[in-house]
Amino acid sequence: MNSSATELEDHATAVRDRQIAAAIIFMIAFPGVIFNTLVAMFTRRLPTLNNSFGRLTASQATGEIVLCGCFALHYVPMVALNIEVMKEFSHYVGVISLMCSDVHIMNLKACDQSVKV
Repeated sequence: MNSSATELEDHATAVRDRQIAAAIIFMIAFPGVIFNTLVAMFTRRLPTLNNSFGRLTASQATGEIVLCGCFALHYVPMVALNIEVMKEFSHYVGVISLMCSDVHIMNLKACDQSVKV
């Protein structure tokens, strides 16, 4: 009887920990989607950013929108609700996240090269 109560308590702790982790990730990812969307929109409208730096900034923000969106809309529900179907297809979301991360890194390298010139 005691081991059953311990198992229930461990399960409840694991669920709570998953939900806390998902909430923290959502609090970071969702504002990331919002603010990167604003950056991507305003780099096109501001005359001071109508140059290569503005295009690189918009490109980087677009990659970050997709990356943060993947975390906010796929990873958070998968972790918080322990959805098995989402876990089965998470490798596709991982590939998309990896591509967005590569866009981010390449844009940083391009910005670094443009500053050196």
